[in-house]
Amino acid sequence: MFLISARTEDEVRKRFKGGQVKWVFGGMAFLMGGLLARDIQALQVINGSWPIYVMAVVGYLFAAALTWVLMVYNALVDLRNRVQRAWAEVDVQLKRR
Repeated sequence: MFLISARTEDEVRKRFKGGQVKWVFGGMAFLMGGLLARDIQALQVINGSWPIYVMAVVGYLFAAALTWVLMVYNALVDLRNRVQRAWAEVDVQLKRR
């Protein structure tokens, strides 16, 4: 897919990068808020359940990192395929001569 835009590729990439950071921290805030709401609703002592919070944050960060690694891997595979297709097109043009 090709998009026509007045912005450069670096400007678009920076915009998306800021959005990713906001989603990660926003998701972590919602996770912690949900856990706190659950503990307050169940009338549990918040001080005694800190290992749950730590495990939840570590698990969330692990899932975010794993998702990022998978996205980078898929992007690299896509780039490799695009390069192979481009070289194949060059070969076709050279054979036509």
